[in-house]
Amino acid sequence: MASRDKTDPILPNNSATPAVCTGCGCLCDDVTVSPSGGSLVANTHGCAKGQYWLELRPEPKVSAFLNGRPAPLKKAINAAADILWKSNNPLVFGLEQITCESAAKVVAISDWLGANLDTTASFNQGPTGLAFQGVGEISCSLGEVRNRADLILFWGADPLVTHPRHTSRYSIDPPGVHVPLGRKNRFVVVIDSEANQTASQADLWLRPKPGRDFELIWALRAMIQGREIAGYDSAANGVGLEELEGLAHRLKGCRFGVLFFGDRLLAGPGHHLNADGAVSLAHDINAHTRFYARPLRRAGNPMGSESVTCWQTGYPFGLNLARGFPRYNPGEFTARRLIDSGESDVLLTVGVSPGDYLNSGNANGSHSFQHIHIGDGLPEEWQSPPKVEIRTAPFATAASGTVYRMDDISLPLRPLSMSQLPDMEQVLTELEGTILERMRNSSPPTEMAAS
Repeated sequence: MASRDKTDPILPNNSATPAVCTGCGCLCDDVTVSPSGGSLVANTHGCAKGQYWLELRPEPKVSAFLNGRPAPLKKAINAAADILWKSNNPLVFGLEQITCESAAKVVAISDWLGANLDTTASFNQGPTGLAFQGVGEISCSLGEVRNRADLILFWGADPLVTHPRHTSRYSIDPPGVHVPLGRKNRFVVVIDSEANQTASQADLWLRPKPGRDFELIWALRAMIQGREIAGYDSAANGVGLEELEGLAHRLKGCRFGVLFFGDRLLAGPGHHLNADGAVSLAHDINAHTRFYARPLRRAGNPMGSESVTCWQTGYPFGLNLARGFPRYNPGEFTARRLIDSGESDVLLTVGVSPGDYLNSGNANGSHSFQHIHIGDGLPEEWQSPPKVEIRTAPFATAASGTVYRMDDISLPLRPLSMSQLPDMEQVLTELEGTILERMRNSSPPTEMAAS
């Protein structure tokens, strides 16, 4: 295919075509886009974040690189297969900007290699997975929130910034079947130690001291259960008992309530215990009324990739397949620890911008392991080129497949532009086939791959 400076829209001229925007966890499917000046413009229901996500950007004239130099795609796939096959303890990481079909290929490759497999959840929403495993998930769809919820609680989240249409389409403003007046029928609560835009629209903003979310959650749980609270330190926690009692009364008195929690709740000292408490709080409130807890997920398809990983292995992230069966231990098999300790000799990043999560110094040689990257181009601050880099068609505009919204609703993703870059699923399929060919024709090596 002839090279060009930009991807070309494949939409008919002056058409308004339905699209799924993967710019945040809402995955808005009511957006329409049209071609304009060689790019795409969201002309219905789009937000600024979504427009940036849908922009068409210049593409490289070649898709594959070996040691930073252009190479034929087939040669790059063969080189990647050789490195992975010779690896003693490979780490596969990412699965964020990737369809469910491609994620299934990544899991299969990890299984053949006996690799460590980790997703970006270990850096943000991993504690949510641990909480769901510990106390169970209590969830509802965003459509139910829109039509039924009369109380919305945001904890450690600012959706007006991170999920711009969440409040207007689902949670705060829209009228619904059982909340016909929209905002007037809803009571909105924000609990966050930091000032944020969503708090300015809330009916109640509780501002705990940084790192004191754990104490507030357990105090609320005790109040909901009708237990006596002793030793609560209002000054240290930043929220008084009277304020919490008023909130507990509202939580029990609503008809349909939802707790949305964000990364800031999980980033404090409590980590997964905070997520555990948030989900357990929803369980407690259900003794009085209908109440649910949902995490606010990031852009791309993290929900879908974790669902695929669970379906294929039984676990969402942080697992090891070296013994022929999955072993799950987020403290041992997650990317951060394996990279910092230097235990992995090969790093394969797929469907992720590694600079958002990994230390480029470590990932480029401080522990002497080889890096293979499949997906969008690496950021400029990445210190040195990977051994193998394969750039695939942009996930936001040129990918096709299945993605999952933040409430576990699956949506079809279809390409809005043509790309000269190869499709990720095709690349992964060919890589898997090449690795299987190595397995059939070779015995497992005993030494690490040469750098």
